[in-house]
Amino acid sequence: MTADTSTVSPALPAVDSPPDPYRSLTNWLAGLARTGNRGAIVDLQRPHHASEALARAGRFAPDDSIASRTPFEVTAYLFAAYHAGLPWADNVRLYGSGDLGTAMRRIGSGALRGPRDPGCDRLFKQIVAPGPLPRVRLEHAIKRLRNDDRFPPSWSQLAHDLAAWNDSEAAVRHQWARSFWAPRYHVQPKRTHA
Repeated sequence: MTADTSTVSPALPAVDSPPDPYRSLTNWLAGLARTGNRGAIVDLQRPHHASEALARAGRFAPDDSIASRTPFEVTAYLFAAYHAGLPWADNVRLYGSGDLGTAMRRIGSGALRGPRDPGCDRLFKQIVAPGPLPRVRLEHAIKRLRNDDRFPPSWSQLAHDLAAWNDSEAAVRHQWARSFWAPRYHVQPKRTHA
């Protein structure tokens, strides 16, 4: 007896999806910090000077337009500002966690963190105010996270958010605001006693 193989289709080749440019940028930046490439980190801290490192950061953008490159270059600059001269290279610091609103909730001390810290709250309001990308304010936020020894935002998420900064709905600002002022906490369901 022979098996009927006419209904069995051959295995389809795996389809490779294009790499996520935001994750690729973060992996490259993490590699710079992990290997101690201080020259590239220093070059990235000078965003107004042409450098090989800044050019490489911009090459992760989906196209070569200034609008596409800018979020990648700004994220690389902010990464370098956070990691300049720091001795640690743990994954949470290299890759970050959460969006900028979530990260800024970590700023401060004791009960005065995030929105309860007057300086942090004021800075956050300046960041999410209508207008062009607030590079200087973003730098202040990242340096404050660094100085307070707090984890940075997800660098991939930050690059993605900066790429969407100028959308007409201001979705990035609204998401950051929700994360900063009204985060969702996981609430355990109440147990009923039987």
